[in-house]
Amino acid sequence: MIDGFMLIVPGDPQPKQRPKVYRGVGVTPKRTKDAQQAILRMFTTKYPDSPPISGEVAIRLEFWMASRHIKDWDNLEKLVTDALNKTAFLDDSQITRSVVDKYLPDQLMPGKHGMRKRKTGDPLTHNGDPYQPHTLIYIEERHHS
Repeated sequence: MIDGFMLIVPGDPQPKQRPKVYRGVGVTPKRTKDAQQAILRMFTTKYPDSPPISGEVAIRLEFWMASRHIKDWDNLEKLVTDALNKTAFLDDSQITRSVVDKYLPDQLMPGKHGMRKRKTGDPLTHNGDPYQPHTLIYIEERHHS
């Protein structure tokens, strides 16, 4: 039996967008639906026969961003937890511990004459280490001693 899950989702992390209201009915935006479906598809491909965790859940999320544009960490987290609801765990109300890290690209890059501002097309780095944008997801059942 699997005690936890680990998943890497390539691409710039997406926040959950607010529903658009049309004639009093809330509709989830297509970009949010597509991002949630991509996470769910990757999860069910990697863990096709795993039952959802039924006990308390601890989740750790790392969001490696493609830019420094403002994206609220809680909306990034909400998209992931909603995507995996009923699949990795029965309900997101089971989450009793959550750790979220959001990594932004460095603003300065080494240049010919010292450090310079990042330009479009420069490789993404965090503390000087290169990376590709992605979301790292760890989910495990919490065991209390």
